[in-house]
Amino acid sequence: MNRDSWVSAFNYVLFLILFSSISLSANATLLSRLNGLAVYDTDSNLTWLADANAGRGTIYDNDPYDLPTSDGQMTWTNATAWTESLNVGGFTDWRLPSALNPDGSAPCFGYCDDSELSYLLYVSLGVHHSNSILDGDPASLALFSNIKLGRYGTSTETLTHAWYLDTNSGFLNANGKGCRYFAWAVCTGDAESSITAVPVPTPSTVLLVCIGLAGIFQDKFVH
Repeated sequence: MNRDSWVSAFNYVLFLILFSSISLSANATLLSRLNGLAVYDTDSNLTWLADANAGRGTIYDNDPYDLPTSDGQMTWTNATAWTESLNVGGFTDWRLPSALNPDGSAPCFGYCDDSELSYLLYVSLGVHHSNSILDGDPASLALFSNIKLGRYGTSTETLTHAWYLDTNSGFLNANGKGCRYFAWAVCTGDAESSITAVPVPTPSTVLLVCIGLAGIFQDKFVH
């Protein structure tokens, strides 16, 4: 193989490396974290507990109406306390998702894309308005377990009420704090990065490395 062929082949390999890194970064929305115990959403910068009903059977799993107490439904106060008690894979900064808009304004009523749980439903999982969460992208849903159809509580509250999202329909509404809610724990950022800070090269970093390698190669083999 002559010199020009070597240069062409080397440049082609660099192109494949760069293209692959950019493609993976652009398409990676939901990533498994903490050995499968959590899922990181790169778009919203939130980490969700993979088990969407992990509170089932805990001491917080209560029912004020004397119905079964092992289904994961809790009062809002207990749901809040449960998330704050969690230690998953060494990470403890869990909470209920917010129903507020990204700018901190009050949540909308109905079908909204902007709250944390709504974003997961409509954007990350690709569910259409008024459809069940189980109609989402199968590959993305496979990262989670025990997703329930019903009201999932949020951290957004008034004096007597708390906002919730109904995963049967994606409808955002409010109800009394003493009512029954499922709880899905979330945290801000990538939970795994706070435990094992392993740097992941960004496309720009890969590009710089490729440019440097190309320069070294040409200095050594071309000139």
